[in-house]
Amino acid sequence: MFLFFPVSPGLQSGIGNPGAVAVSGFAAVALLLVLQLLPVTPAAARPPGPTASAAFSVRASNGFLLDVGSEAGTVVVAASERRPPIASFSPGGRPRPADDGNGAASIYYARATGADPTRVVARLGGLGGIAVRFHPSGRTRVTELGASADACAPARIVRRLGTFTGTIRFRGEDGYTEVEADSAPGSVGTPLPAGCAGGGAARTSGLARRAPWPDPDSAVLGAVNARAGTSFQATTSATGVAFLAIRKERLAGGVVVSRRAYAGAPPSTFTFDRALTSARVKPPAPFSGIGRYLTRPGGGASWSGNLRATFPGVNLPMTGPGFRPSLGPGR
Repeated sequence: MFLFFPVSPGLQSGIGNPGAVAVSGFAAVALLLVLQLLPVTPAAARPPGPTASAAFSVRASNGFLLDVGSEAGTVVVAASERRPPIASFSPGGRPRPADDGNGAASIYYARATGADPTRVVARLGGLGGIAVRFHPSGRTRVTELGASADACAPARIVRRLGTFTGTIRFRGEDGYTEVEADSAPGSVGTPLPAGCAGGGAARTSGLARRAPWPDPDSAVLGAVNARAGTSFQATTSATGVAFLAIRKERLAGGVVVSRRAYAGAPPSTFTFDRALTSARVKPPAPFSGIGRYLTRPGGGASWSGNLRATFPGVNLPMTGPGFRPSLGPGR
């Protein structure tokens, strides 16, 4: 079963919209999290209001960046080696679009202790915990958003800058990255408006900005392992091929993680016959191996090969008997 953590509209806008490769057709499942919350001292400043959000970033080991956001009782920790694949804020309070390059990320969701953005507190199960309060610097950043390619609704975003101090402790699965810090620069204030682009494979590696490839017949290949909470999708477009793999699961301590691997590549990485009875994919890193789709004479289809996706902390197969494959025409 796919597990989705219910989040507020502001955070939902940053969770990501993979565009043409978005996996659709799965109903959201509310996950009840009951956490014993970490104690914190009183906030250093009056809460800016129930609609405000908090955001800060901290460097972790092995080249990883942790982007932390808190809004309406939900704390999100995005671990990636690049800018995160969700819309966010820079430490200086600037709205920051989602990363559109090839890569992978693990995004963790946990329940916070209320909606006050000047106090960010959450247990992260066996991964660690966060208990910080905001100290304003007296500086404010105002950003006027208009209609843009990032699909954000027009908005005036006001962020108070400062430093979050307390405890920031995180250790990824199998120690792929870790950090223990007592402060991080960040901001509180107006959250990102709903509709901000989530980025991902649809714009990966600047494919959407290149001149179109010779237009092949379009196709979409999908493979879903509902029991494992894993899905893979390959989509052709006039600018190449977009690949996306997602793994959603609940970890110990009530933390929900959404792992994503995304890549853009030339048309030769996804080949298929015109009758859409067979296909072959060989996506670039963070994927490895090959996946083969073949319609069986008696009905149904096989999905085989050694295709895998490397997410922060785990390397997972994208083929096998647990997957239900499909191949159809693109849009």
